Amino acid sequence: MALLADRIFEDLRDRILRVELRPGDRLIEEDLAREWHASRTPIREACKRLAQAGLVRAVPHRGYYVRDLDLNEIEELYEVRVALETFAVALAVERGRATDWSSLARDWATPPAPLPAAETMLELDEKFHVALAEAGGNRVLVEHLVAINERIRAVRAKDFTLPGRSRSTYDQHARMLGLIAGGDAARASAAMREHILESKANAIHAVKELLASVYLQQRRGAR
Repeated sequence: MALLADRIFEDLRDRILRVELRPGDRLIEEDLAREWHASRTPIREACKRLAQAGLVRAVPHRGYYVRDLDLNEIEELYEVRVALETFAVALAVERGRATDWSSLARDWATPPAPLPAAETMLELDEKFHVALAEAGGNRVLVEHLVAINERIRAVRAKDFTLPGRSRSTYDQHARMLGLIAGGDAARASAAMREHILESKANAIHAVKELLASVYLQQRRGAR
């Protein structure tokens, strides 16, 4: 059941990001259940995850609707992410002195050939950031970081499709690990901030392109 819900979630997420499902469209459980030859249970689970990711909104007694892409909200989520992750790096340096960073450093030392697919890169990137946060030993911080990642994952899905983004991520992660292992909290935090702000710029650009695409489709439909 969980695997089916995952597949439905990923398909609906991609259709929303490709604007095949447009802002304001309703996700009708009956139609989706017929499309997937499934019960409503995995459909509802997928819709709940889409709501957690900020892509749909739940309307009581009416169902789920595709949300408008909110640039201000995305900006705010990234502001919180910068605060969380720069603090996480400082804690990792302070409290993670006994941590053996060698395995993680090897993982990010050299980009593989070929580079991982965009979805795989996104998963690896999230695991890297969570590992740094866990090294600081603050469980509440980790929980909030995971929650933020869930809410921006949809717009970040396009981040690693950009030319050079995956390769630069390997370089930036390797540099951060070197600074953390060397005990340089200030420079490690600055490197983390720069890394996240690059991701933010890519996400905002992707959202603006999607909004422009929606506008053009609406214009064409109105003719």
